[in-house]
Amino acid sequence: MHIYILSRKKVRDLWRKGLAIALLLVMIGYTGWQMIQPKENKASSSYENGNVENTQTSMGIEEGKMAPSFTLSSLSGEEIALEHLKGKKVILNFWATWCPPCKKEMPEMQKISKTHGEEVEILAINSTDNEKSVKSVEDFIEEGGYTFTVLLDPEGKVNGNLYRTVAFPTSYFINEDGKIVKRINGQLTEKEMLEFIQS
Repeated sequence: MHIYILSRKKVRDLWRKGLAIALLLVMIGYTGWQMIQPKENKASSSYENGNVENTQTSMGIEEGKMAPSFTLSSLSGEEIALEHLKGKKVILNFWATWCPPCKKEMPEMQKISKTHGEEVEILAINSTDNEKSVKSVEDFIEEGGYTFTVLLDPEGKVNGNLYRTVAFPTSYFINEDGKIVKRINGQLTEKEMLEFIQS
């Protein structure tokens, strides 16, 4: 009886050790797999319905804060400084050509720009460091017939460093005093923009 008990204990110990080794091998294998996978774009577009995952919404500048100032060049070569737009409402939109919800919101942004251009300035900041080339951005804007201001962020300093954007699209509604009154993670709608303009 005593020998039988020892044998069961030994089997149980061996089983536990085997399980631990198997788990360790799985973890090592998964880590190795992660390392060889191609890196994703710096900011992700993981929202088919225009929404951002909850883990991402904590990033970015908080509502109620002053919008960080910056100067960027537009597609036409003009330098635009955010601080020079104080006294006018601004919609700041971070986007990329390969982002599905960005493509969906652009026509509504164009509509607002055409009908309420005197009341609000739309600045669409392209994450140019995540694009194939500036030419691809130019072609995208030309094909869509978009006339609102498109700014280029070639090094991702405004997008990543100043506004800490982690997913596209991300938009900020900035009031006449330069304060962020609303941050939208995901696809913009005409209704949201109109509510901001009329507030």
